Amino acid sequence: MTESVGQKILIEYSSKNTGKHPVRGLATKTYYGYRRRGDIFEVYESDARVRPDLFRPANVQPQTPFRPTHRGRPQEAANVLGATAISQAVQKPPAPPEPVTVEEVQERDPYELPSPLEMPDDPLAQTLDSFDWERSINKRHLKILADNNIIMLRDLVPLTEDNLLSIKGIGANVTRALFSKLEEEQH
Repeated sequence: MTESVGQKILIEYSSKNTGKHPVRGLATKTYYGYRRRGDIFEVYESDARVRPDLFRPANVQPQTPFRPTHRGRPQEAANVLGATAISQAVQKPPAPPEPVTVEEVQERDPYELPSPLEMPDDPLAQTLDSFDWERSINKRHLKILADNNIIMLRDLVPLTEDNLLSIKGIGANVTRALFSKLEEEQH
C-alpha cells in the first residue's frame, strides 16, 4: 500500500468483541494488528469512513503510533511521539476525598441504627439474628423481616401480631416466637 490511500487519523476502536482480535481496514485492506475495544490508534481515513461504527474519532494521542509496512503488517514505533505527548494521554487520578469528622457523618445520616456496642445495657438493642431461634425462625424469615425494616428487638415494640402476620412469609409460629423473645428480654 502506498500513502495515496489518504491520511491517517486517530480513532478509538469500538468493536463489540471483548478480547484482542485482528483488525483489518475494509477499504485499504490494511492490517492494523491485534486490537480490543477502547484501543486508540491510527487508521487510514478511507477505512474510518467505511466503518464509522468501529472507528470513532479520538481526542487523545496514541501511546504507540501505527506505521504500516509494505506487507500491511504493523510496525510499532518506540516512543516516536516523545514523552510529552504520552504524558498528555495519561489522565491524572482523581483527588482523594476530604477527611470527614464523626459529627459530619452523624449529621448526614441521623436515622442510622445505634450499634449494640453503644448501648450494652439495652436488651432491645440486640439484632434478631444474634439469638438462637432453634427451629422457629430461619435465615429466610430474618431476611424477610430485615426487608421490612425489622432488624432489632426494639423494632417489634410498636408492632402488633396482625402487623407481623400481614408480612408475606411470616406466619403465626414466627410471630409467636418473636413476641415471646420480646417479652423475655423486656423483663
